[in-house]
Amino acid sequence: MDFAKLLSNFEIGGEFVSCEPYGSGLINRTYAAVFTEGGKRKRYIVQRINTVLFKNVDGLMNNIRLVTEFNRAEIEKRNGDPDRESLTLVFTKEGKPYYRAENGDCYRVYVFIEDAKGYDVVEKPEHFYESAVAFGKFAMLLDRFDSSKLFEVLPDFHNTVKRFANFRKSLEADKFNLKGDDGKQKEALEQIQNEFYEKFPDGTMESRMLSRSSFYELYGGLFFIGIYLGSMFIMATVLIIYYKLISEGFDVRERYQIMQKVGMSKKEVKRSIRSQVLSVFFLPVSVMLCQACLRSHSSITVCVWLSLFR
Repeated sequence: MDFAKLLSNFEIGGEFVSCEPYGSGLINRTYAAVFTEGGKRKRYIVQRINTVLFKNVDGLMNNIRLVTEFNRAEIEKRNGDPDRESLTLVFTKEGKPYYRAENGDCYRVYVFIEDAKGYDVVEKPEHFYESAVAFGKFAMLLDRFDSSKLFEVLPDFHNTVKRFANFRKSLEADKFNLKGDDGKQKEALEQIQNEFYEKFPDGTMESRMLSRSSFYELYGGLFFIGIYLGSMFIMATVLIIYYKLISEGFDVRERYQIMQKVGMSKKEVKRSIRSQVLSVFFLPVSVMLCQACLRSHSSITVCVWLSLFR
């Protein structure tokens, strides 16, 4: 893009030096242009307006013009510095608030506010406070502004009910094949993740699919070892109880023989032995199985909290 030619259409004095991408905005494409005039260096913000999102550029830029002009007038009334406390819109040589290039792209220009810093991520509580103060001042300046003059750039932008309904319709339409198999989902997410970290090295990105994969990779081996050791302990417990019953059976054999001699039938003896075996053998096993079920339910609940299961 020939920015020198593009910016020659705006009321900018001095000689063009450079124009490079600036900031991390995702809606409009933003550049910082440098000019020199009288040995002094002056910067401007140049933005290519997203005409896919903002269909009516005339209405959008007229809104910005009305608001900035009103704000600057109010700031001057309060003996403030409008060049630092408000945006300064640079008009074209034809007096328009933006320029439309031959290919249809629309550009707008602001005076760069020096010695100011914008934050993409809140780093400390003071940032919350200062942003609230700035927003409060902006709202106070617009207290007497006639909002009926403004054009609704994005209809129903704050209509959350309608936006959520449209979101549900998009999910049901599944135009992006979000219901593809796990392999395709993982491949797409990894590609998105790589592009995200290229643009935002200090950012964080989470997803259910990637979290599930990392969880399985990290704890899959431990889970197998746990199942193996648990099975070994169960077998050892069963064998211990079994051999305990066998050894006790030999010890009480003579007692049952005496009970048969005094008139106890074989059926009654078998019933007595069965009740003891059931109570001694199956009661511990039943308790163990109940504990295993409860723990598995808790594990599934934790996995659901971690969004590892659908």
